[in-house]
Amino acid sequence: MEIQFIFPNLCQTTILLNKPTELEDRLINEKLVLQRTRLLRMQTATSVEGAMDRMPIVVRNLRFQMGIPFDLRGNIEISQGTMVCFIGPQSPKPSGKTTLLKVLGQALFPQLDAGEVFVPAHLRTLHVSQEPCFFEGTLMDNMCFGVGNPSDGTKGRVRTILNRLECDGCIDDRISSTDRKGWQSELTL
Repeated sequence: MEIQFIFPNLCQTTILLNKPTELEDRLINEKLVLQRTRLLRMQTATSVEGAMDRMPIVVRNLRFQMGIPFDLRGNIEISQGTMVCFIGPQSPKPSGKTTLLKVLGQALFPQLDAGEVFVPAHLRTLHVSQEPCFFEGTLMDNMCFGVGNPSDGTKGRVRTILNRLECDGCIDDRISSTDRKGWQSELTL
């Protein structure tokens, strides 16, 4: 490998690794969420069977500032197992849909000026960014990257999943990172 190709990526990685984290804030929030979940579980356990499945995701009068102010006046209560769609104008005058989804998915962890966000402790949220993130290598390499259990990231397993999704013909393992822009734009449409 040539150093002129590696050095910019190494610089960017070093900058990212040295950014401050909000780990302490996350730990404090997690402790509060656990306490509230336990309280709600005790309150509803005696009255209703399956109380854990009835705890909603709650957003109330949320206000914070991260560059620009975010102010949600009102309450949102999302029942578990439901699909929700947030609708509003796009740029140049955004309405905060993406920011709200980032907060719910814990991709953004702001210091709240007011309000609350409550996702029951037993639920896991996942935020999928609008911006794709691909690494050097083939598309198949990207799809197998970073799995906790090595057997989950095998090419055979990925092909089986793609087959079930009727996408088995959309992955060519020979497409290299030099062709990456093409498959990035195809996959993000």
